[in-house]
Amino acid sequence: MRIAIRTEHAEQIIADSYAGASKPLTKTTSVRNLHDVQSWRSSPRDERRADTTRKFAAVPFYLELASHSPEPLPPHSFPAVFDLADGQRRYPDKGLIKSLLDQGLVSGQTISDELVFVLTQDGQATFERHQ
Repeated sequence: MRIAIRTEHAEQIIADSYAGASKPLTKTTSVRNLHDVQSWRSSPRDERRADTTRKFAAVPFYLELASHSPEPLPPHSFPAVFDLADGQRRYPDKGLIKSLLDQGLVSGQTISDELVFVLTQDGQATFERHQ
């Protein structure tokens, strides 16, 4: 989904809020079908618990990027693919998304043939409590 900010700006946003080495926005992904929620669930390894610092930085970051989409998105949602304004494509971290899906904190919804992750009520409560 198109996002009206450049890669450098997106990377600066997450750098300002998360000091860890493994940033939650990736250049490549092992997801076979980006717009099929089940593809995001498949993973050979388990992700760490959803209360890690990385996850609590990632979800608000994904929501911030989504707020720059010229296309309307449901409240509390972000796309599976971030097509940034400078032509770069980035993805949410697969293991992180798998963990959020498995714990019922996000669900998948298709909008204009693109997968969007929407925070569930439990997800909204979890991430609002942590702010």
